Amino acid sequence: MGISEIVPVTTSRCVAKINEKKDADKKLDRWRKIAEAAAKQSGRGIVPQISEITSLDGVISRSKDFDIFFAPYECEENTTLRSVLLSKGNIKSAGFIIGPEGGFDISEAEKLRANGIETVTLGKRILRTETAGEAVLAMIMYEIGDINKGGVL
Repeated sequence: MGISEIVPVTTSRCVAKINEKKDADKKLDRWRKIAEAAAKQSGRGIVPQISEITSLDGVISRSKDFDIFFAPYECEENTTLRSVLLSKGNIKSAGFIIGPEGGFDISEAEKLRANGIETVTLGKRILRTETAGEAVLAMIMYEIGDINKGGVL
């Protein structure tokens, strides 16, 4: 759907805990094979890069690389993704962070906001972390069309 990079992120509520470098390397290798197979299956010439696992601080520093960067957050009630997308002009790159299965901790959401990353609501339903990224991509494509660079963190 146009993603050029996926960056796995560890947060306080992550269910999967990766304790050793060896475990991380195995997971990254597996995820990279899945990305390659998915790109082939969909006839996409570009395989999304699966980057090294990072922290929330790593996400915050990388967020500046995009024209727009946001975080869907289940406790956000007012700011919609649509309003954020339409408030920015000429978006060529977009990035977003999807929370873990248990959602972002309140302190994590506050940290994101304190660093200029808007939290947005995706509506009344709570989406699974596995499907939230695809839903956000579809919303971006609907509202602003294709982008040159997209990343899911």
